[in-house]
Amino acid sequence: MRWTVALLLVGCSRPWVAPAELPTPRHGHRSERIGDALYVVGGSSAGNASSEVWCYDGEWRACAPAPGRFNFFGSAAVDGDLVIVGSSVARYHPPRDTWEVLLAEGAPRSHFGAAAVDGVLYTLGGFPELATGFHAFDLEARTWAALTAPPDFAHGDHFHILVELGGELHVIGGLVDSDPAPTHWVLREGKWARLPDLPAAVWAKFAVWQVVEGELVLFSTSEDVGLRYDGVWTELTPAPVMVAMATAVVADGKLRVLGGMFPGERRRLVYDLAADRWE
Repeated sequence: MRWTVALLLVGCSRPWVAPAELPTPRHGHRSERIGDALYVVGGSSAGNASSEVWCYDGEWRACAPAPGRFNFFGSAAVDGDLVIVGSSVARYHPPRDTWEVLLAEGAPRSHFGAAAVDGVLYTLGGFPELATGFHAFDLEARTWAALTAPPDFAHGDHFHILVELGGELHVIGGLVDSDPAPTHWVLREGKWARLPDLPAAVWAKFAVWQVVEGELVLFSTSEDVGLRYDGVWTELTPAPVMVAMATAVVADGKLRVLGGMFPGERRRLVYDLAADRWE
């Protein structure tokens, strides 16, 4: 492994410590690390979407609830704020613990990929079907626009993985014609370019991923594969058990899986980045 993982300091005295698990079991939630805090929004623990927002900065506390109930939705950290999209688009301002609705309706509701690049929030796929294509929301201008989707995208495809790498939007895998795909696209100067396929098909429902110092770490637990992307795909040790609709956070050289649905009892999954080993 070639990573050197930096320690992020709180008050310049101790490394930021990630939570061992969520305050309550849930899946379909979203989590974003902003500065020295982790924000967890929505999800479900009993089949119903939630408006709960939990903040972690050494201990869990409840923050201002989201302006709606969200499950299987999208999120991004943008300029120190948390942005979520699921039917609406809303922005959370951590210092004030307040939400601002940027778009009241018209965005995809669930089962889509989302990522932000240079102040623009992109979504691909999802429900309802009227919003199933490729869209961009300019966070400053508050304008919503339909754009040209990747060439292999078809109406109804969903669960793509969207990430920002090096200032570019990457679209990875997804359910294409109801089957997981290994495809990899990048939006470059307004045009789609196809990159070499992944070693295995992946889709967001059964995957956890994080960008670590500009490199993507991705584990697809349904396909039993671990991958790293730094311009080329290389294989990592797969996760030891299947998990669905989880999120992850990286701190102190380790990736921790947060929440999700397991086929058996709940597990704590921790991956050591340097050792390429699950604990």
